[in-house]
Amino acid sequence: MSKKTKQKSKPLAKKDLDILWSKLIRDRDKTCVVCGKKPIQAHHIFSRSYNSTRWNLDNGIGLCYYHHIYWAHQKYEEFRKFIIDRIGEEKFEELRKYSQQIIKIDKEELAKQHQFLLLIIADKDLMNPIP
Repeated sequence: MSKKTKQKSKPLAKKDLDILWSKLIRDRDKTCVVCGKKPIQAHHIFSRSYNSTRWNLDNGIGLCYYHHIYWAHQKYEEFRKFIIDRIGEEKFEELRKYSQQIIKIDKEELAKQHQFLLLIIADKDLMNPIP
């Protein structure tokens, strides 16, 4: 007689949400916002170490490998000016202030963020590209 075992679902991890967030940014921007090349990588405007904006789509931008690694990560002031020109000083400051808020990421918060990202995947109209 074989026992049926109930398979437990794997708990959500930050990495799971990072993958969804990255997919949404790449689907939204489609090409590098600087040069128009493909493929692209999703870049956090403010570091993903800031939990409050880690999965915020306004905090992401699609960049080719070159612009991601050799520009955004190495010439931060130039990149910051580009972002401000693109989204405006007010939006940039709003995002910066929001990124500084401290939020606790527990199982409930991960689940909430996961549901939100899945909702956006299901309804692409909810995703507005950065101008």
